[in-house]
Amino acid sequence: MKAQNKSDLLYESMFAMIRDGEFKSGDKFPSEYELAERFNVNKTTANKVVARLVSSGYLIRTRGRGGTIVAGTPQSPKGVIGYKLQLLSGQMFSSRLLYGAQLAASAHNYAMQYIENEETADDQWEKIAARNLAGLLLTSSSLPPEGMDIPCINVDVNAGNHIYSDDFTGGKLIAEHLFSRGHRKLAIISNLLFTSPRVRGFCAYLNSCGLPEKAIKIFPIPPSGIFNPLALWQEIRRTAPETTGIFCTSDAIAMQLIFQLKEIGIECPGDISICGYGNMPLVNFLHPVTSVDQFTENLGYSACCKLIEIIENRNSDPLPLQLLTPVKLVNPNATAGQVADRRHHLP
Repeated sequence: MKAQNKSDLLYESMFAMIRDGEFKSGDKFPSEYELAERFNVNKTTANKVVARLVSSGYLIRTRGRGGTIVAGTPQSPKGVIGYKLQLLSGQMFSSRLLYGAQLAASAHNYAMQYIENEETADDQWEKIAARNLAGLLLTSSSLPPEGMDIPCINVDVNAGNHIYSDDFTGGKLIAEHLFSRGHRKLAIISNLLFTSPRVRGFCAYLNSCGLPEKAIKIFPIPPSGIFNPLALWQEIRRTAPETTGIFCTSDAIAMQLIFQLKEIGIECPGDISICGYGNMPLVNFLHPVTSVDQFTENLGYSACCKLIEIIENRNSDPLPLQLLTPVKLVNPNATAGQVADRRHHLP
């Protein structure tokens, strides 16, 4: 569309000066007097156009002798980074990972595209290949098929190029905490494999303290984390009635169990101590739970930064990339000491 008046023409000319690099970001822009003389317009017109460029974010007015400074022109994204994860079913954990990754992408001038995991993986990979992504982050997803040449980092999964929280240490922190409170009969409720670092770390610490394996009872539930809390509690009471402390491999599992137990008159931690993993704010808002903070946003941020290094060939680490991020025990007071005097009377 052609400019209709002097003001529009002057705006286009001044914008072109910034866009084409005649004035770069941080440079001092000519005064309204200089612009009026250069473009043969009156000072009022020049002032209006400068104000319009300021309003558009291309110029910044400063006080005193600083004058008007060039802010620069908005840059097009360098590329698009995809994040393939289960946001709809992963809920808070996945949303925090995605949020951290989005912050990193924006900071490095990349766009972020969310891709929900689908069961029909082969068809989905074909669609992803057609999107011409610069790189891909993966959580709870299979790796790309052979022949799909795209930089990838697995987040919170130990496979290929990966970066994940130090879950082995996290499991040890929970075990150490329960052991220090006098708990010796313990159970694990896990939607993860028995070889999961969380489970291994938990058992390794207790074994190092001389606790026999038979003192630790593992109750597996589906990977989705969806289970019947009441039926599981009945199974615990039937097969491990002396249990005083339970380690749930996610806060979501702990929350389901705690609220089901409350329905049948069992209080946590007064009657039994239940610990979680992941430090989900919603869980601790509803009911304080001793947990492990994975600093999830930082995990997503770090993974995206490392992926960008690989995309831009700035990564000096040997491949495959393997990084651990720190974890921390939180809400220790949400765990009671051993409750041996009451556990035998629980329903």
